[in-house]
Amino acid sequence: MKARNAYGQFINDNCNHLKPLSEKQVEGIIRTYPEKTAMMLKTKTICTCCGHEFENMPGKTITCPNCHKKLEVKFTHHRYNRISAYYYTLLDIYKGIEVIRHFLVTKYLYKKDSKPEYNINEVAQVWIDGKNKPKIAARPVTPFSFDRWLLQYDMELRQRYYHNYYSSDRYLIGGYPISGGKITPILKKRGLSVKTINSAHTAQEDIIENVYYNSFAEFLLKVGQIKMLEYIINHESIKNYKYERQVKICNRHKYIIEDASLWHDYIELLDENNYDIHSPHYICPENLKLSHDWILKINLKRIKKEEEEKLREQIKQDKKAEKEYEKRIKNFKNMDITDGNIHIKVLPTVKDVAEEGVSMHHCIFRCKYYKKKDTLLMSARNNDGERVETIEYDLKKMIVVQSRGVCNSQTNMHDQIINLINSNKSNIIKFKNHSLRHKKTV
Repeated sequence: MKARNAYGQFINDNCNHLKPLSEKQVEGIIRTYPEKTAMMLKTKTICTCCGHEFENMPGKTITCPNCHKKLEVKFTHHRYNRISAYYYTLLDIYKGIEVIRHFLVTKYLYKKDSKPEYNINEVAQVWIDGKNKPKIAARPVTPFSFDRWLLQYDMELRQRYYHNYYSSDRYLIGGYPISGGKITPILKKRGLSVKTINSAHTAQEDIIENVYYNSFAEFLLKVGQIKMLEYIINHESIKNYKYERQVKICNRHKYIIEDASLWHDYIELLDENNYDIHSPHYICPENLKLSHDWILKINLKRIKKEEEEKLREQIKQDKKAEKEYEKRIKNFKNMDITDGNIHIKVLPTVKDVAEEGVSMHHCIFRCKYYKKKDTLLMSARNNDGERVETIEYDLKKMIVVQSRGVCNSQTNMHDQIINLINSNKSNIIKFKNHSLRHKKTV
């Protein structure tokens, strides 16, 4: 990609001439390489750490008799091949500019009883100077692939691919840290350190970029709200985070947010339920989990109350359907199908249908099942009067259309309920015929 300004041209001229990794850094990469596996063949096992070949051992994890390292067993048909590849990242400075350098480290095992070989290739760089937008210098990638780098070509400026439905950002690489990292004096002044960047649960580029360009990120870093900074970078927009004031109140009261995700959900629930989210009494809880559970219960009660109000409104608006339903099932009101343990009765009014839907957390009322002709809506309950399942019965075909428990689940008594209804089909027909005779006489 051609440079559009002097800064871009400067990166193109220098990206391939940065200082190579030292022997100590290469040794550190090999020592901390995460892949520690044993390749199990038909009769032999190969240690990927030292290349030693030995007889198969039982178990998912074994110890190599040669290097004494614990290995995770992987079954394979390939004796010697590329084993794995991981990214490593080095924080570097070039002429006062912060450069995040990404290396692809590939592990190979070629011969019997020989140590594995490591190919280390620099594949991408992120240049951040605090004045211009972060720039990417990288090697080309095979078309329609994510990280098949064409290592025979040099690095040059590349266009950034941001996260969208079709592709993700291939240059946003959170690699294992390489020792000997350096950061610019400006970043140090703003509270960053190499240790903080490498230990953060977010990509190195994200945390550096946000601290460079956003004052709230710098504030979070300096006051020690690291978990909050990580959460906002990963899940929210730090430029217009809606609970910035609440975080600053926490800071004034020396309250460190340890579980940022739970705290954010807790504040949202407080806000939804009209609690004072500027009061330290609420936003700085001693026990965050207990406080979260407390507000969650209140929120569920509020939602249930709102649903009940909506149901009442719907019943009021649908008086005609209510009268038709009650007229239609009038002769089934006294029907009680039971085996001594379960009692199945018709829901006599639309209000009862609504209460059934709220209690059982399903859509019998919302989807207006009570408007269906030739349909019986019944409730199966135990001897204590507790609801077990809700039944939809077709009076034309004389079959159970569906029988659902809480949240549309199938209970342990589901088959028993179905069999009980099917065995009492003759009783249902009697009530149905009585209803038809009543209609004729009317």
